[in-house]
Amino acid sequence: MVFLRDGLRRKVENGLATEVWPDPWRKGKGNEISNGKVIMYCNAVWKGGLHAGCGYIVKGENEEMLLQGKGIETAGSPIQAEAKAIWYELDNLRKKGTKKLIVGTDSERLVKILNGEFEAPWNISVLIRRITNLALELEVDGWIHHTCEEE
Repeated sequence: MVFLRDGLRRKVENGLATEVWPDPWRKGKGNEISNGKVIMYCNAVWKGGLHAGCGYIVKGENEEMLLQGKGIETAGSPIQAEAKAIWYELDNLRKKGTKKLIVGTDSERLVKILNGEFEAPWNISVLIRRITNLALELEVDGWIHHTCEEE
């Protein structure tokens, strides 16, 4: 555990400081997420500097919330922040045994890169390879572009 100036307890994994969230798998939901259609929505916000905020939600077949989380990531650009958010969350789902999912992000450019329509910029090419390798392992069914709208 790491304590930051704001007094929140955070867990650090792979260089990412995340808030400690209750783990829904400890409450018997572990098998639900790996069966049926699962959609993971990722988003990241980068406002210059070296830090970006990332968040994700995982929804099941009936739009029920299965998991959510957020964290702080190091990034040098908006596209790098979005890619790191996807990689980190896919890695979390891999550890949970999740397979056959669809990944959504609000970065249309990143979706086009992951679908092979655009070439990845040099500064995220290694990260894109990591994401595509994880996607093969997790049997990702597709990359979708979504927009964030206020309700």
